[in-house]
Amino acid sequence: MSEPVSRKQVEMPLNDNPDAMAWANEFMRLFGERKAEIDHGLMLAWFANAIMAGHDWVARNQWAKTAALEQERDEARTERNTATIGKRILQDKLTTLTAERDRLKEALALCDPQGERMIIHAPEDPQVRELCEQVGYGAVMDSAARQWREKDPIGAFTVGPCVATVQAALRGEGG
Repeated sequence: MSEPVSRKQVEMPLNDNPDAMAWANEFMRLFGERKAEIDHGLMLAWFANAIMAGHDWVARNQWAKTAALEQERDEARTERNTATIGKRILQDKLTTLTAERDRLKEALALCDPQGERMIIHAPEDPQVRELCEQVGYGAVMDSAARQWREKDPIGAFTVGPCVATVQAALRGEGG
């Protein structure tokens, strides 16, 4: 038998090629003129390499597919976890908003227990009205609340949103 074939003589990278026709064509290119020298050992070596090249190619492709599927699985888990966290946040927000709505309803009941504006006439009303007309109703209310809070921080009257603002908030119209 003549000299063995070296890697340098092989024109195409067969180790990465599972195509039987490519292996056959390369075999014929290398050994076609030396048919008399082809023996069992050469055929065994050649086809063992061809079979392993196919096996390696499948293994690499399967690994790539497995890696892609694992990435898809991980992304789905991340999306599911994000959705779960988002659901918890929304549930917490709903709980907070429900508690705030209930608190506003209680505040409204304190402002107007019968559901109507209670009007009480006091002898000092004309003087207070005159002052309110001079400096503004809000300014009088704010000043009175601040001064009362300075005098009695625990039992002072506190100015807050008007009844219409609380009612609008309960209806979802804002304030």
